[in-house]
Amino acid sequence: MAGPIEMVTQYVIEQGDIALLSNCWTSTVGDDELSAVTAEVARRQSDGTWKYIIDNPDAAGILAA
Repeated sequence: MAGPIEMVTQYVIEQGDIALLSNCWTSTVGDDELSAVTAEVARRQSDGTWKYIIDNPDAAGILAA
């Protein structure tokens, strides 16, 4: 999608080197505004950074409707 995306973190739950995250995002494309809630799983890398291993940008399935 082309357009700005605004994200608000809903929660982050860490367990060791794995984290469960959720965000609420909104994007405006032309005259349309889209929004959804995400679900992600991330793993901490050996250098301390995090890498997504699962990313669902529409966890509630509202964009598919």
